Amino acid sequence: GIEFSNYDDLMSDWYVNPMTVDGLFVGVLMRQGNEIHMQLEKSMALVYARKIIRQHLEPLLQEFGHLTSLALTDSSDIQFLERLGFYETNRTEQVVMFRLDQLKIR
Repeated sequence: GIEFSNYDDLMSDWYVNPMTVDGLFVGVLMRQGNEIHMQLEKSMALVYARKIIRQHLEPLLQEFGHLTSLALTDSSDIQFLERLGFYETNRTEQVVMFRLDQLKIR
């Protein structure tokens, strides 16, 4: 894990933005260049998935041309990323790296 005292240094060049849909908080989007990570409120993710994608991911995909992300090899995040259209570009024992050129869900 990350020592809390190092958090500010590690996150200093990341944009951390709350994601809202129809005025409701649905999660947080963290971005460094074209690399993104999302933490979604589980109950909201299913209900608002398409709106989350249209409002928060499509503009970034248009801006950068592609997005990247990663997930731990034993994480359910892999299936979520693949459903969005991310595909695997590299793998280590602990981490899977992904790239998104086009969203599957619109």
